[in-house]
Amino acid sequence: MPLIALGIILVSSLLGCALHASEPSFLRPWSFESDLGPKVKPISQCDKVSHPFPIRMTRSSHPFVFPERRAGCPFPNRTLTNAKVEAVVTTTLKFDIPSHQTVCDLYLEIPYQPFQTDDYFVISLQSQPLVSNAAFLAEHQRAKNPWTPKSLMGLVWKDPVEHCARGYCMTPIDGQEGPIRVHQWLTVTSTKAILFQGPQVHLDLTVIGDNDESDCSHHPLDGLLHIYSQTKDVL
Repeated sequence: MPLIALGIILVSSLLGCALHASEPSFLRPWSFESDLGPKVKPISQCDKVSHPFPIRMTRSSHPFVFPERRAGCPFPNRTLTNAKVEAVVTTTLKFDIPSHQTVCDLYLEIPYQPFQTDDYFVISLQSQPLVSNAAFLAEHQRAKNPWTPKSLMGLVWKDPVEHCARGYCMTPIDGQEGPIRVHQWLTVTSTKAILFQGPQVHLDLTVIGDNDESDCSHHPLDGLLHIYSQTKDVL
């Protein structure tokens, strides 16, 4: 075989391997193998079902944008304390689920982009907090308190600590513009199945404030929500 032809074959093989290795994790919903996240995905309610024939998962990808929110908190109290949660503001985005589909997995993808909030922020999916730059969120989770944005009211914060439920997160410090990047999945286990009974999936961005005029603000934020599902009649 001529050396030129051999070289072409070798280069093509190397390129093919490189492209396969860089394949985004959200294209492989059953493994989620990626340098950005965990190597093992928890078993979902869809995984536990034995099928007499192969079942194909359906993936729908939904671009989203949280619009910019200008400063201004709805402070409920006249007396405000520094470094204490005195107000919370939540923006909710809703994504429709087809009536004949059962949700198995959700994958949140926020590409690298500049982002700024004042003060802290929390991103939650189906009332499950996934990403935050607030130290008190981890304390809230350890206390096993039910999560709602209002449950943060009255908490006192310390130095910022990144909270990343699973996968990969990069978050900016509160009050400063910095990079954000998120790759997070949420698997629907039998204990969480009730969260997905409704016709919609909810994605929330919550910002908090203590006592400043610049509080409760955030830059615009865009990303993709990937919804993996199967038809109900085969589950």
